[in-house]
Amino acid sequence: VLRARLSSFLEANFGLRYDAEDELVVTCGASEAIMATLLTLLPRGAGVIIPEPIYENYLPAARLAGAVPHILRLDPFTGAWDPEALDAACAEAAVLILNTPANPQGKVWRRDELEELGRILRRHDTLLVTDETYAFITAPGHEHVAPATIPGLYGRTVTIASFSKTYAVTGWRVGFAAAPAPPMASIRQVPDFLTAVPYTQLRA
Repeated sequence: VLRARLSSFLEANFGLRYDAEDELVVTCGASEAIMATLLTLLPRGAGVIIPEPIYENYLPAARLAGAVPHILRLDPFTGAWDPEALDAACAEAAVLILNTPANPQGKVWRRDELEELGRILRRHDTLLVTDETYAFITAPGHEHVAPATIPGLYGRTVTIASFSKTYAVTGWRVGFAAAPAPPMASIRQVPDFLTAVPYTQLRA
């Protein structure tokens, strides 16, 4: 039931269509979704790009997955980034973790930025893992754009978020990952060996 409601929610708010049975998994917060995804997508020793300023969980998660972090530095005030630096990093990385809206900086990636980012990722066949926990908490004039809606990114994106910030239920630790069926078939197996199913804990 929760996955079915989530599927409807993502389509109504972002135009993203995911099958409730095969393309969604409920996790203990976005952090578990990210960990499960990195463990699935990253071969040991593979590179993972992480924009800085960085939410504190990403580096430990990448290292636990056996990945090699590559830092993409953003301007700490404007959020500006260097496409050439991303292009160079993608030559050595399998995955980019993108936090938008970003914690702690607050940067909301614009559609034109995501389109340029998408062109670079496609050129290098780099996968995208998003953390969109703050999708509904943005400054006036800054509208969240789900990266998976950008042409060419849906098939290479794992969309991750949690309910904790939007609904002010941070103690519940309920999040999700959404992706096309091929990667999700592997991703959804990992939480069973981390924390099992969070929604049964809530119900208890």
